[in-house]
Amino acid sequence: MNFLYIRFLAIGAIFFCIASSCINTSHVNTGFNWLVGDWERINNEGKEKTFENWIKLNDTLYTGFGFTLSEVDTVFKENLSLFKLDKAWIFQVDGVNETPVDFILQQTLERGFIAINEQNTFPKSIFYQLKEDENLQAVIANEEREILFDFQKNKKP
Repeated sequence: MNFLYIRFLAIGAIFFCIASSCINTSHVNTGFNWLVGDWERINNEGKEKTFENWIKLNDTLYTGFGFTLSEVDTVFKENLSLFKLDKAWIFQVDGVNETPVDFILQQTLERGFIAINEQNTFPKSIFYQLKEDENLQAVIANEEREILFDFQKNKKP
C-alpha cells in the first residue's frame, strides 16, 4: 500500500511539473522598468523629431509623454500611462482623442508587451519591445496600416 501511495505522489508530481511548465505566462508582469528613460525616434520622416519620456511612479504606474517637433514647433503630443487596474494592465493614451483611450495588455514579454483595443479606429494594437538595452521599438497598427517607431535611449549628460 505504501508503494501505491508513493507511486501516486510521484505521478502527481510529474503531472504538476509538466502542467506548471505549460502554463501561459503571457499575463505575468515582470515589470516595465525597461521602458523608463528618455527616448528619441531614429526613423523619423523628414525634419521632424519624435520623443518619448517615461518615468516609474510606483510598481503599478508608469507615465510617459510623447511629442513630435518640427524644427521648434510642437506638432503632436500625447500623455501615456501604463497602469494596473485590478488584475489587468492598461496602456492609456490621452491628448489625441477627446477622451483617453485604453488598450488592455494581452501579452507581456520579458521586455515588451502587446496592448489591444478593438473598438478604436487607429490604432487597434500597440506593441512595445526593448530590442537591446538602448533600442526600443514601438508599432501601432490596425488591419490596414502600421507605423513603426524605432527609438534610441538618450544618454544623460
